[in-house]
Amino acid sequence: MGQLTEFNEVYERLRASSKDWKRISIVKESLSTIVRDILRYLPSPKAFKYIGSTESGSMTKMGRDIDCLLAFEPYSSDLFRESLMNHGTLENMVFRKSDVVPDIATAFYGGEKIGFIGIEYGKDPLNDLQGDVWLHPSFSRQHLDRTQVRDVVLGKILFHVLGIPKKHFGGGFTIEQLISQYGNFENLLNEFSRSKKIYVDFSTKYRGQSNLLVVTYPFCGLKNLAESFTAEELQVISDYSKRILDSPKLFLEDSVTMFNRNLWSERAKKLGSSEAFSSPDIYLTRKENRIVNKLLRKILPRRILDLGCANGYSTIGMTRGLDSEIIGLDNNSDAIRFAKRFAREKHNTSFVIGNMDSLDFENGYFDVVILKRALENMTSRDSQSRVINEVGRVLKEGGKLYLFDATQDSINKISDLREAYGLPGLTQQNHTYVLSEELLLKIVKDSFYLERIIDKTSTYHFITRILYPLAFRVMGKDMDKLRFDTSLHRISSFLPSLGGLGLYKLYQFRKNE
Repeated sequence: MGQLTEFNEVYERLRASSKDWKRISIVKESLSTIVRDILRYLPSPKAFKYIGSTESGSMTKMGRDIDCLLAFEPYSSDLFRESLMNHGTLENMVFRKSDVVPDIATAFYGGEKIGFIGIEYGKDPLNDLQGDVWLHPSFSRQHLDRTQVRDVVLGKILFHVLGIPKKHFGGGFTIEQLISQYGNFENLLNEFSRSKKIYVDFSTKYRGQSNLLVVTYPFCGLKNLAESFTAEELQVISDYSKRILDSPKLFLEDSVTMFNRNLWSERAKKLGSSEAFSSPDIYLTRKENRIVNKLLRKILPRRILDLGCANGYSTIGMTRGLDSEIIGLDNNSDAIRFAKRFAREKHNTSFVIGNMDSLDFENGYFDVVILKRALENMTSRDSQSRVINEVGRVLKEGGKLYLFDATQDSINKISDLREAYGLPGLTQQNHTYVLSEELLLKIVKDSFYLERIIDKTSTYHFITRILYPLAFRVMGKDMDKLRFDTSLHRISSFLPSLGGLGLYKLYQFRKNE
């Protein structure tokens, strides 16, 4: 990877976390028991194994399907269907045919999407597609080392960013073979950048149509996984490869933007009308809203801009009782749709779709700009600087910026205390890019000066991030089942703040005159 540290950062931010792997491992262990139970009562030889990213280690934050091969001898579609349908723990079962294997079924189990692939057991992998599929995990183990798993993850993210469907290029197994062929992600980008046909055939036996992207089934060579790949898609990936080789920061911004967009779109589907849309820690959110509202009531600004407003709950909470012109902005159209519903009866509040780093407002239009847990959601240091520059542009001289965010310093401080009590430290979420306090103040210094730092959440965080999980551990409860909506959280949110453990602090800036 050379000096392209941004590629490494993409991997670190979007690869599956240890928490993701723990959950997948638990589901796979339980699912294995179910599959063995299914197979135990069936006639004829049979077997199963896992394939795909959850087996090879190349799982990303964007997808974590668990794929399972079910092999029968002789194979029977009726047996495959009946064995799965008769097990009541598998939800939303859907069956379909394939031109590679006899049957594919998808279902949900333990909150995860499961793929079941039916094949005939014992087929010769050198001469049959079903036997080839059975050996896919073996290919991955033989041809990919630990560092190349990272490169496979980056390859998957590349196709995600460009919006090229998996059925066009063949999915994760195609990426694994491409990385095996070219060595690493950077080499793959160089190959794509040449705009020439790519041909990968580990079998050396492929005799099919020679498309622009040929990646065969590696043992039998009977089929091209990427036979639907188009000339337009090759040109897109070629042009983009050139751009990100020249500017790796672009890949970082695009990949995290893509992940964030998908994350918030999924949250909008589930929690669009909920107070918990922006954060499950609703009592902390309410406390933050009260803090900002108190500040705004003292200065009674004419125009207020709330950047990263999500579904509008906080915007309305922070500006309650004010006659100001209030505008909330977010780039998530689903969130803005819900925000507009909440604001129907508020004549002075409107919500618009837009990007925080390219605001469509006049210079000096606003008296106050609020960035509450918004700057940390930007994808890079450059994009965070662009947001601050835009805020400085749309604020009038002497206008105020209320920036409510965590910093790496505050995360480290409470993490150190947690670890002193034997609790795991805190880590920033994948969709956030937390600044250090020093870097935050450096970014804003050209346009603003710091009036004060307000820490009103210290007591709340000590109780909810230290004492509460300690009590869970003492009682032997599952730490993954910690909640944010308990009476303890509600009561703690009204206690006076003591100490300096606030994870989220309010930085009050004034625009230079």
